[in-house]
Amino acid sequence: MVLDRIDDLGASGWSGVAFLRVLLDERKDEPEDAESVGELWTYRQLRDAGFPEPVSQYVVHDDRGGIVARPDLAYPWAKLPIGYDGRKPHGNPVAIERDKERDMLLKSMGWEVLRVTKRVIRSPAPFLAAVRLRLAQFGG
Repeated sequence: MVLDRIDDLGASGWSGVAFLRVLLDERKDEPEDAESVGELWTYRQLRDAGFPEPVSQYVVHDDRGGIVARPDLAYPWAKLPIGYDGRKPHGNPVAIERDKERDMLLKSMGWEVLRVTKRVIRSPAPFLAAVRLRLAQFGG
């Protein structure tokens, strides 16, 4: 629907439509429910490294059905949640403590939590190696 409207604008002579079409085409396979640019950066690192597509906004439940976490990205079959920690939502003391508590609970359930920051995305080799190791442990 949006692409049809963009094509209509291009046919009517609007400038910049071809560029907008290229941008949208580049992002068509990215998660639509990403909640931050950092999540998209993380997703792109995984995609560009050739990993399987992670699940976006996956909900982890405890054994009673309660919600434990909703990581930005996850490989549920490998019990690997990946969270992008931006400064604003994860930088205050209360959020840091909440994240640590949630990570410990996930770890007690067999999940291996990976937290990513802008700095990690700029030099992603250790992050990608950790993902590779965890997926290999689960046959991926």
